[in-house]
Amino acid sequence: MNRSWIKWIIVAAVLGLVLFVLVLGFYSSLPFPGPFEGIVLDATTGQSIPGANVTANWWCHNNPLPDGPGHFTLSLSAKTGQDGRFKIKKQTNRGGLFGSSFSLTATAKGYINSVWVVDPKGTPLPRSTVNYPLVDTSLHTSLPGTLLIKLKPAEPVLRQAIKSDDPLISKIAEEELRKLKSR
Repeated sequence: MNRSWIKWIIVAAVLGLVLFVLVLGFYSSLPFPGPFEGIVLDATTGQSIPGANVTANWWCHNNPLPDGPGHFTLSLSAKTGQDGRFKIKKQTNRGGLFGSSFSLTATAKGYINSVWVVDPKGTPLPRSTVNYPLVDTSLHTSLPGTLLIKLKPAEPVLRQAIKSDDPLISKIAEEELRKLKSR
């Protein structure tokens, strides 16, 4: 091989690397990077819930195979103040090479967890996820500027779940109700 071919191979390799970096930067931004702010309320009374935790979760996919290696998660959390308000700063990390998923979770003692799955395409959630009574899961195609999260009090939900035809749900609900009453 003469020297001119080696120069062309090096130039092509450098250009290929530059193109790869440009494409990587274009396709790897996080969906819904934030910032997020809002209020967490009791779904029954409308009262604010101080001390609730709100967590933004991103699942970043660096592998086209869903069960393959190379996936990672990012999370940012905030605790609500006395007025039930929270703020989560903007996430600046990159997303996955093969896309990223996003959800928002709110939890508080004495309440059923609320999970907002955010999918711009509106891909339906599995029926088993939506119908699971011990987590309030909902699908959103976008997020409002100010989030209004309503948590359901746990005791009435657990008492209803104990009556479930599914013995596993009944057992879990009984255990959770025992834990709730022992606090």
